[in-house]
Amino acid sequence: MRSKNVKVVGILFIVLTTAVFSSLKPQAIPEVPEFSVNRGFYESIFDVIVSSQTPNAVIKYTLDCSDPRTSPNALTQNSPATIRIDPESTLGQRAKTPGVTLRACTMVSDSLSESITHTYLFLNKIGTLSPDGIKPGSSWPNPGSTNGQFIDYGMDPNVLNNPQYSSLIDDALLSVPTISIATDLKNLFDPATGIYMNSDGDGIEWERPSSIELINPDGSEGFQINAGIRIRGGWSRHGDCPKHAFRLFFRSEYGKAKLKFPLFGSEGVDEFDKIDLRTSQNYAWSYPGHMGEYNIMNRDVFSRDLQREIGRPYTRSRYYHLYIDGYYWGLFQTQERSDARFAASYFGGKTEDYDVVKVTGWWDPNSYTITATDGNLDTWRVVWNLCVSGFQTNTNYFRLQGLNPDGTISPTYKVLIDLDNLIDYMLIIFFAGNYDSPTSKFGGDQGPNNFFGIYNRNGIDGFKFFAHDAEHSLRTTGGEGPGTGLYENRVNIQGMSVGGFSGFHPQWLHHRLSSNIEYRIRFADHVYKHFFNQGRMTPQKATELFLSRANEIKMAIIGESARWGDTYLNPMGTKELWQWAIDDIVNNYFPYRTEIVLNQLKQVYLYPAINPPVFKNNDQEILTSSIEIEPGYLLKLQNPNGTTGAIQYTTNGQDPRLLGGSISSSAFDGGDQIEFPVNATTVIKARINNGTTWSALHEIILFTGEEIGNLIITEIHYHTLDSIVVGNTINDNKFEILALKKIGRTTITIS
Repeated sequence: MRSKNVKVVGILFIVLTTAVFSSLKPQAIPEVPEFSVNRGFYESIFDVIVSSQTPNAVIKYTLDCSDPRTSPNALTQNSPATIRIDPESTLGQRAKTPGVTLRACTMVSDSLSESITHTYLFLNKIGTLSPDGIKPGSSWPNPGSTNGQFIDYGMDPNVLNNPQYSSLIDDALLSVPTISIATDLKNLFDPATGIYMNSDGDGIEWERPSSIELINPDGSEGFQINAGIRIRGGWSRHGDCPKHAFRLFFRSEYGKAKLKFPLFGSEGVDEFDKIDLRTSQNYAWSYPGHMGEYNIMNRDVFSRDLQREIGRPYTRSRYYHLYIDGYYWGLFQTQERSDARFAASYFGGKTEDYDVVKVTGWWDPNSYTITATDGNLDTWRVVWNLCVSGFQTNTNYFRLQGLNPDGTISPTYKVLIDLDNLIDYMLIIFFAGNYDSPTSKFGGDQGPNNFFGIYNRNGIDGFKFFAHDAEHSLRTTGGEGPGTGLYENRVNIQGMSVGGFSGFHPQWLHHRLSSNIEYRIRFADHVYKHFFNQGRMTPQKATELFLSRANEIKMAIIGESARWGDTYLNPMGTKELWQWAIDDIVNNYFPYRTEIVLNQLKQVYLYPAINPPVFKNNDQEILTSSIEIEPGYLLKLQNPNGTTGAIQYTTNGQDPRLLGGSISSSAFDGGDQIEFPVNATTVIKARINNGTTWSALHEIILFTGEEIGNLIITEIHYHTLDSIVVGNTINDNKFEILALKKIGRTTITIS
């Protein structure tokens, strides 16, 4: 009997304990709500049914863009909830805006799901619900100067009612995708804590929760994600600017840890920790005193696109219309942020592998200084020390490239600078006439500004530099402040100086490197590649690239004009004014700029006085860097300098000029002119030599269509020295090996 009682007590104890712990378990998070109507563009009032698969669920929702999980204005209905979508309605403290933003979560007892947002845009209400100069609701700040921040509202009737545009407003607002930001108005406009009303606030303490939606006008898949939002920018943060830019942060504390969406299609990656949402702020209709009549919304993105076109890493962009809490805010563009996460996404490795150097101190032009936003400044300081010593001899020049003093590969040195990237980066600065980066004419070119440098401490390719903030560029007449327009000379900056390491920037590095003859000939080779023979900085190619972006927004600019065209300009900014500014660059900048910069480069000996050989076939000049030919193709090389110098060329892919300036033993002397047949795929490299003077390199690849399929990879050796390296004396990344085998009978040129 006793033993039975003990057993019973034990059983009861277990049951009671289980019950107690069961009561202490947290409730499962409810399923997020589902919406019967997807976000997008609509014309008539309709109902949305919001439901949850979680039993006994209540739908908690807002219509004023605040988060339903915490908002005092949240409404509730049992699931399924029927909610009217009406842009004229003020239910739930919403303002009358042309966008109705429905944010909802599922509630069971005290447990809440993540909130989901759907914005419904009524473009047929864009005029009546966005009256010029009138705030959309009582909770919005008054127009004019409020809390030191200038606020501007409305769609200008001079655009909306103009027969030239009135029938195109919908087309304009549907011509590019839309981004909708939804957040509690206090997060933006509270005098004490709102990020828009305190636009100079920087850092995570000035980050606010929000919802971000991408809405495609063709109905294709977009996204919605909860994210953090900050004001982005430098000098443009000041209160006279009513149209600020943003930075969006994707963190697990808001919901999903990353945005997983191909923002740039196949052009870029499809995962993001952050993204910039920028807009033109110099030379913009919404910006005071900065020559808004020259607004094109394409200056900055042109330089970054150009960096792409010449084969260098770059930050990507797409154009969007932006709505904030259902109210149209104008034309914006995304831009990738060139930080360690960006680098790891595109170059591989971990974020911890990277140093990122940029400029800080935007709030005080006299305090601009470099900082490491990721990693440290140690390697950048090594580069600085080499700069201080100078590059008159090749020792430091080679050291930047991870080479021994004699130019041979070093097993111990790391590559510090990607010199080809630096050269192309500087050519973009020169060609665009950018006088605000990487040093600024506004500060007398005495310090750094607007540059990013990224270095992989485990890599072998050195610091890379990224075109950034090129708004003070592509000017035909005197620009804002100290700009001089078409003849802007950023090649030879009189009075440029750097007071110390804290002001060290890539143009100072280039300036110091220019004393080295090997760097100068390397620079000249890049100039010839980009400035001649349909290179990307020739008038035709530069114009094509520029217009490719202008054409993307030639309709969308009507929306920007209606929203911001009357802010500071009188007469207001219109599509015609935008087109005039576009035509000004096409007709008065690109046709002349290439030759102007070329002459500037010649004046400082960054381009030789003699020109490279010309390539011809049947007396027709060849203007491309590669062509497909049939065996027996006749290639003619001509010296365009008359009797000055002689052609030196190779057919084995090697440079006819050796280090130091002598002629390679593999080079052929072509005199003033030579013609020969080409029977197999061949790389021709040619220069003009005149004593100690060499022209830039002219290179062409002639393809005869070999069976590349007969070339196979037989082995891959990854980190081949791992088993024998002790410590860090050898960078094993320099010893990755591919083993190739030719299995056919015909010759294959793999250079």
